[in-house]
Amino acid sequence: EEIQTSFYGEGLNGHLYYHRPKLKGIVNGSWCENAVVMVFLTVSFAEMLCAVNMRSRLGSIFRREMFEKFNWWLVGALVVTVALTLAAVYVPGFRGLFGITGHISSKELLITVALALSTIPVFELGKAIQRASLRKKQA
Repeated sequence: EEIQTSFYGEGLNGHLYYHRPKLKGIVNGSWCENAVVMVFLTVSFAEMLCAVNMRSRLGSIFRREMFEKFNWWLVGALVVTVALTLAAVYVPGFRGLFGITGHISSKELLITVALALSTIPVFELGKAIQRASLRKKQA
């Protein structure tokens, strides 16, 4: 809504204010609210994946040992954290408690999950570089 003020409106604020019921997206502020929710979810999910990925500082999360020695406490914590995070976004009582005003669609939710999942290859690449560096030092 601040774009509809004289300071941010760049001389178009009167026109924007007059047509505000028809405005969509960033001009009326709703896009920003959704973007904030998407960023919140992306960062939350990425941090959860970071916890999973850092079970081993050098070992890949795709190694067989990682699945054989499964940390069920971590899995439980992830399930609870995901449930509470989604509740903060979708359950009306929690939305008000956390001051969340935007509402994202399932497509936007999938985008946030995909962005969070993109951290896994980055971590794996970093671990591979560290392993190669250690092997080079030991040789």
